[in-house]
Parts: sequence; structure tokens; C-alpha cells
Amino acid sequence: MITVADTSGIIALFNRADVEHRQTTNAANACGLLVISALTITEVHQVASIRANRSVADSVIDTLAARADTTRLAIADTTPAILHTAVAIRRQYAHLDLDFADAVNVAVAAEFRTNIILTLDRRDIRFLRPLTPHESFQLLPDDLQTPHHKMACVSRPTTASADDLNREMWECRSGYIWPNCCRRSIRVRRYCGHRLGTIA
Repeated sequence: MITVADTSGIIALFNRADVEHRQTTNAANACGLLVISALTITEVHQVASIRANRSVADSVIDTLAARADTTRLAIADTTPAILHTAVAIRRQYAHLDLDFADAVNVAVAAEFRTNIILTLDRRDIRFLRPLTPHESFQLLPDDLQTPHHKMACVSRPTTASADDLNREMWECRSGYIWPNCCRRSIRVRRYCGHRLGTIA
């Protein structure tokens, strides 16, 4: 299955102290292809820089780039069509005050003909309708754990080795990416008007 990852999903993959790290990693490993937009990469770097430091943030991006070169991860092109679609989505859901990166992810999902999103930011995505024929978005890791849930799988050749498919896939080359003083569960939230928040 093709899955678009948002910032909260990527951060949970790298932060092993996150209470949902294991579930998120299992969900990511179940994907045939994980797609990340350039805007999401920018947000990931910003969050990691704020909550840890720039060296950690650089290491995260370096790891993502390495995975894109060798495994089942793709960095989506940010085309003019994607940007126009994202602006239209924000207008359509003006009452939600969507982040532009979230709107871009909806457009990217349509580009890849999928309705599956790797995210811990459930609040808004549940209200959005896919631009594909699907009735709704399926959110990972939540919907992967639903016993009777069925998600469309897309066959795709892959050169990933067994080692790429285990939970070590999401560790930076330097090991744990969060220094002991910064290993907190990080989420991208909009509660109470704040752009960033943490859950201990």
C-alpha cells in the first residue's frame, strides 16, 4: 500500500521515546511505499531543531535521504499543480485552518492515488475527504490496528532487505537521535492556537 507520511508520523518513527513509536514503526514497515512531501521534510527539520538541535535535525534528514535512495521511500515533487490543489483544499476547509503542509499531503495522496496517511494528527484529517474515489482517509497506525479494517494494497517491486523492514530502519546512523535531555514525545498540534506541542 502507498502511504503519505506527515510530520507527526515521521517524528514518531525517529523518536523511540514516543509512546506510539512502536505502532508507527510497524505501520510504516507494512507500507509498500512511504511518500513524503518536501514541505513535510522542512517541518520535520524544524521540529527536530526546536526539540533537540540542528545536528539531530540534519541527521534525520540525512537518514530519510539515504532511505529514499535504497528502500521503499519516495520524496514527492512539489509541482505547481500540487500547490494549486493545496490552496484550493485550504479554501474548501477554511473552518479547519489547515496547515499548508497538510493540504499538500492531501494533494500528494491524490497524485499517488491513495487514501492512506501516516499521522498522529488525527483531529483534522478525519474531517477531510480524499480527492480520489475513496470515501475517507485511512490513518496509520490507528486503522492498521482495527481488526476488521481492510486497506487496499498496491503491489510494488522493492529492493528492501529484511533488515530494512525491521524497526531499526528508522534509526539515524548515529543511533538514538534524541539526546537524553530531549527524548520527549513530540507531536505537531494546533491546540489552543499553539503550532507545536509536546506530550510527556
